[in-house]
Amino acid sequence: MNRQVININTGEFTVSNNFSISDKTTPQQLVAFFEKDKLRMNDMQNGHSNYRITNFSIGNLYFNITIYFKQLIKLNQLTSIAFILSDTPYCNSTKSWDNFTKEKAEKDGQFMKNWLTKQLANSDSIFNWGTASVNYDQHNFSYICNIRYRDTITGETIH
Repeated sequence: MNRQVININTGEFTVSNNFSISDKTTPQQLVAFFEKDKLRMNDMQNGHSNYRITNFSIGNLYFNITIYFKQLIKLNQLTSIAFILSDTPYCNSTKSWDNFTKEKAEKDGQFMKNWLTKQLANSDSIFNWGTASVNYDQHNFSYICNIRYRDTITGETIH
């Protein structure tokens, strides 16, 4: 079953029937929703922070999700969501560097591109709320899905 996770009208990333992540989500809401052993916070000491959730299942897929915030005056603004997804849990031994091949990375990338295309209903990847894309991460030699939100004041995509 391929569940609708990304709302193309709002950019919300739905993780359950009662919780969605969007540019309006706060760190406190993430902490309240996710189990403490599933959520890791990283303060990057440069005005940015991120929260990581590993092996979170949505429907029949497993997600590793990183949610990025930028400190703005006394407020944290969610700027983007980066994630990888698979039909098997990431703790599985098939996800180790021992089994890495370029062909496998390409296959995983194509899986994510197909999934994102279905999520976006084959529409363009640029929306009023921001962008959604699958990109190759040269540091990790793998593909990653990105949702990047626009700044509500400037209209620019926040990085």
